[in-house]
Amino acid sequence: MASAGRIVPGGLGYLRPPGTIELAAYGVDLRGKRVADIGAGEGRLALGAAAQAATVLAVDPDRSALARGRAEAKRLRLRNVTFREGAAQRLRIEDRSFEVVIFSWTL
Repeated sequence: MASAGRIVPGGLGYLRPPGTIELAAYGVDLRGKRVADIGAGEGRLALGAAAQAATVLAVDPDRSALARGRAEAKRLRLRNVTFREGAAQRLRIEDRSFEVVIFSWTL
């Protein structure tokens, strides 16, 4: 099993457009889909996807970033987003669990 390596906090989401705008630019239809955001950080894209997706799973090894994402989801009253601590190298997700997977700015 691969190591997660060193965790480097993100926090640079403010340099990018809002998640809904960036996702729309990709041209992917998220309506009613199960979405996973791997390396989600604070969940900028996960929260953006939640407006259209049926469910969104945001995974990141940074506990503090996930806490900020959870707080933002609560503030926005989003109930279809779940934040889970974990590394991309060690995901425990069943095959075909998601129809769309986001992997952005993740090393």
